[in-house]
Amino acid sequence: MKMNARGFSLIEIMMVVAIMGVIATMAAGSFTSWLKRETFADQKATLYEMLTRARNMANSRDECAKVTVTSQSISVQGYQQGTGANCADPMGNPTINFQGTIKTGYTLENFDNGSDFIVFNSTGGLREGTVVKIFMKDPSGVRQGFQIYPALGQIRAVNN
Repeated sequence: MKMNARGFSLIEIMMVVAIMGVIATMAAGSFTSWLKRETFADQKATLYEMLTRARNMANSRDECAKVTVTSQSISVQGYQQGTGANCADPMGNPTINFQGTIKTGYTLENFDNGSDFIVFNSTGGLREGTVVKIFMKDPSGVRQGFQIYPALGQIRAVNN
């Protein structure tokens, strides 16, 4: 008696499952590294947005904008002009206040001028008068950040 074989044998099915497992393992590693890069890019975008908003607010409202950082947040307060055009002494209560937070595991470092704040003057430039850098670290210790130029407050991305 002769049987017509139809379908797949158990060995063939096991081989297909094993190959799919290998492919899935390779894809999971790529997905994890992609997700990590995208999360870091998102956190960097938050920092860039806050710095840009502060600069633009100072320029458009003819005010001083004080940008303060902690390891997990960045806040911006707008003040009426203080003593002189360089905002040497922001006075009174803030006229505007907004804050952004950084995702857990990512940390902001102080500005490289040794301070936890900078001030944009009414022209959108930096009161400090020198180039200032700020960096963010991801959970694995990779550092990326921004360099802020004094004259017009231009903000450029920098690596370590």
